Amino acid sequence: MIMNPEIECPLTACAAGDEAEILELAIDSGLAARLRELGLVAGSALRVVSAGSPMILEIGETRFCLRGAEADGIFVRVGQPGFAAAPFPSALEEADLA
Repeated sequence: MIMNPEIECPLTACAAGDEAEILELAIDSGLAARLRELGLVAGSALRVVSAGSPMILEIGETRFCLRGAEADGIFVRVGQPGFAAAPFPSALEEADLA
């Protein structure tokens, strides 16, 4: 997990549990358009559920996965606050909801 809250890096540098703000999608325009449709836009907050390739991300209540090559072209600022108002449910809370 990256500890400095002002680190800007490719999404692939993030570890599971990292929370970040999306800065830029420097990827193929067709893929970028599709990811924007899914909510992956500059300024949005995300959480890395699982790092590696594929990488599982959570934005709001939506989870999706990206290959490492795709995630490498997405730049984020790690450690941004913004999840305190609407925290992610823990695995136990998710189990209770099911």
